[in-house]
Amino acid sequence: MIEWPTPPNSSVPFQKSSDPSRVRFVILNSAKTFYVGDQLQVMLQMRDFEGSPKRYGGDYLQARIHTPALKAGSAGTVIDKQNGTYYINFTLFWPGKVEVSVLLVHPSEGIQALKRLREEQPERVYFQSTFTLGAVSETTVCNLCLSQSQPLCNFTDIRTGEPWFCYRPKELPCSARVTHTMGGYQQNLLIGEEGLYFQSGINVKTPISPSDLNYITVKPSPRSEPSGIRDLNLLLLKGNCFNFEKVTRDCHARASIRKSTPPGRVTGTEKFQFVK
Repeated sequence: MIEWPTPPNSSVPFQKSSDPSRVRFVILNSAKTFYVGDQLQVMLQMRDFEGSPKRYGGDYLQARIHTPALKAGSAGTVIDKQNGTYYINFTLFWPGKVEVSVLLVHPSEGIQALKRLREEQPERVYFQSTFTLGAVSETTVCNLCLSQSQPLCNFTDIRTGEPWFCYRPKELPCSARVTHTMGGYQQNLLIGEEGLYFQSGINVKTPISPSDLNYITVKPSPRSEPSGIRDLNLLLLKGNCFNFEKVTRDCHARASIRKSTPPGRVTGTEKFQFVK
């Protein structure tokens, strides 16, 4: 079963939620000599707004290495130890000064709120279709799934099977649909302190600072391999992803598969976050 780690309970006080301003990431073994093709590892301990270390995971982190002068960048693999500690692994693709950046995209508490909205409010984004026949025109709500409390028009794609439904007009047939537009968003769906988990610049898409230097110097590979961009093309064969000037290799998001365990007994499990 693919599952995102969750807080120990659904009502974590805001002061106990993730505060990126109190977190510092550390480049492990930063004093060693790094070569192209080596692995670089970064570690951080998430903390709350009181400065205390968190004891559970589930934060959505993005991390990358980059060299602006070369227009080079590569995504990191985030490993969630589910105890507040995160390790981030990088492959070093190019020589020179390589900087590390880490970003908290959403705290674990915010992700829990998003999960609740997805399950309880699947129609929070809604669409509309207009049905017209002669001088009569009606507009109804449409979405992937709708309550069957009233008759529906089924517009599921017969080729792909992608579902799509609209509430049936009171006077017109389903075949009278002529336009389709976005209706809008339902408002005021967050409850309690949930709104505090979505503050831009505080706990959403917020950079995490380094404890010391945020860069390393990478030397060319000592092995007898082609240099420069040919080194990068060689690494492509290993399924890696990177951006180097105008050459890009995409990463595909993946997640770990967790074995079923009794509630409250998740042990020895790592959560992987692959980011672009």
